[in-house]
Amino acid sequence: MSITLTAAQKQWNDENKALIKLVKMTMAAANLTQKQYAKKLGITGRTLYNRMANPGDIRQIERQTILYLAEIYGIPITA
Repeated sequence: MSITLTAAQKQWNDENKALIKLVKMTMAAANLTQKQYAKKLGITGRTLYNRMANPGDIRQIERQTILYLAEIYGIPITA
């Protein structure tokens, strides 16, 4: 089964939105500020702000840490 470019772009966009939603849910569940959450990711608060605005820029290690933190704080991961 082949996938069209438009469908792939939509899927990627949906995955990025889900990742940012996961970040926000984890920050809320852990009662962390954006700066505190960024420190757990090993980046600055400004970098996290930019990554949330452009989720395509999130690095693999950051993505793994986001998923790990979500798991630690009991946020269900659907993707």
